[in-house]
Amino acid sequence: MTNNYCHHCESYKTDEELIDYKCPKCVEYVYIKFETETGPKATHFILANELERGDMIPIPYTDDFREILRLKESDNDLLIGLKQYKQIKVSSTKRVNKLEGTWRL
Repeated sequence: MTNNYCHHCESYKTDEELIDYKCPKCVEYVYIKFETETGPKATHFILANELERGDMIPIPYTDDFREILRLKESDNDLLIGLKQYKQIKVSSTKRVNKLEGTWRL
């Protein structure tokens, strides 16, 4: 079974079907299964410049998600202040996992 699920169309999608991590039918981001030590999470793989304050993303190279407290553009980068962590720099065109909730499918 695939790890991509469109909650709008209520159907699983293969990696080959996705267009920029979106459903080809409704053009909405699909849930992507993200494995963590505490169980699987549902995430969207979005461009960093689509992030908003209050979103949750993982600390780089971990499965520990933290809330975004601050976003600041700097050249072609995005400076992201994470709760109880330091500020990180990400290219605004890089894709990041945004937490949506627990994987319950």
